[in-house]
Amino acid sequence: MSNSFNNKKELVSGPIPVYYQLQNELKKYIEDGEWVPGEPIPSSRKIAEAYSVSMGTVQKAIANLEKEKYIYCVQGKGTFVGKPVIHKESIRYTLLRKDFDGDDLRFKIKLIGTEKVKGFQPANRLLKISKNEELYRIRRVFVSSVGPIVYAISYLPCKKFEDFEEKVGKRLGRMTMYEVIERKFGLTTLKNKELFSIALADEETAKFLQIKKGDTVLSVEMLSYTYKEQPYEYRLGYWQPGKRKLYRELI
Repeated sequence: MSNSFNNKKELVSGPIPVYYQLQNELKKYIEDGEWVPGEPIPSSRKIAEAYSVSMGTVQKAIANLEKEKYIYCVQGKGTFVGKPVIHKESIRYTLLRKDFDGDDLRFKIKLIGTEKVKGFQPANRLLKISKNEELYRIRRVFVSSVGPIVYAISYLPCKKFEDFEEKVGKRLGRMTMYEVIERKFGLTTLKNKELFSIALADEETAKFLQIKKGDTVLSVEMLSYTYKEQPYEYRLGYWQPGKRKLYRELI
């Protein structure tokens, strides 16, 4: 059971409401993986005592976290950590709709694995690093209410992202790649370049998208850039057509 508070931060009166400070503090335990999906969180009374706040403050913070789907309440049993959900407002490029005025699908992100791999072309060339430099490979599946819909493989330079697995790995189910990289490595994504094409699903892609090998998929090749035109991520994405349309809003 989640019954301890590590690195607890003192909450103070000021321009930022105390309930909002508490809300963000509790959210960190979930995003950092200290409180895991399905596990009960501490009681409201324990939270109030730990942070020296009123029960009303705790209840407001809990209610907001429940609205954001970070937690859920079961009458007579307690409050539990919810399953990972990526929130619509944090998604920059994975937007799928039925039509222009439709709602964007909400996603859960299943992390398949994070490992170091040998550098390869064209990834190292596009990332402007030595051809022998190792890469982190991060494989994820974006799952919505209509099933698995995107299989994404990201490559990051190991030298630029030291201890990536330790710093970021646990957060990838609740936050986008861009959010965790900005928070933990201080790199802001300023722009992306994309190439779209039609491809045939290989065995691995077919497995994760639950389609047949050789089925048609939309292939999206992407480079993410931070300051000074520096590329930091090379991504290959495979989108299952038919369930939703890829939506972009260009300004």
